[in-house]
Amino acid sequence: MLCNLAYVLNKVNGNDGLSIEFYKTFWDLIGDPLVASFNESFAEGTMSPLQRQSVITLIEKKDQDRCDLENWRPISLLNVDAKIASKVIAERMKRLNVTRTEAMWIESLQNCENEPLGIKCKTCVKFLGIYVTYDVQMLVEKNFKQRLKIIKNTINLWKSRELSIYGKVNIIKTLLFLQYDLS
Repeated sequence: MLCNLAYVLNKVNGNDGLSIEFYKTFWDLIGDPLVASFNESFAEGTMSPLQRQSVITLIEKKDQDRCDLENWRPISLLNVDAKIASKVIAERMKRLNVTRTEAMWIESLQNCENEPLGIKCKTCVKFLGIYVTYDVQMLVEKNFKQRLKIIKNTINLWKSRELSIYGKVNIIKTLLFLQYDLS
């Protein structure tokens, strides 16, 4: 993972004082805890306060009068672990198939019309076989009513057959519980 981080070599360290060379040298010791930290941050939706810290400082523009305030620009110095996380996310986003990817804005952004990275944002998306939407009626229609209709049709197909109660129970267990995971 760190071999692709040449862009941060010889850069200024962040607030924690740790350089990319430190991470490369001690990766065998700190790699697993750092990855676990990134995974936890991803699950919680935010990095730890220390990982989010940065130092804002001024750097001078080249070949300009240092006495003129307009010849300085602010720069934010992020900790290297945040740079590593950012690089990993950017690399993964490059592999994203935007033509087949759908997204949905959440909370206060649900009416946003932006399409970040060219990803189509919709009001209803299918995720692991389940429809997710803000519209409760659409949620019930797509997740329950359509499946119930299929189940009723399946039951009606088998109703016309003369089966014992044991046979009917087996058909229900086999066709419905296993196919639709109703257990």
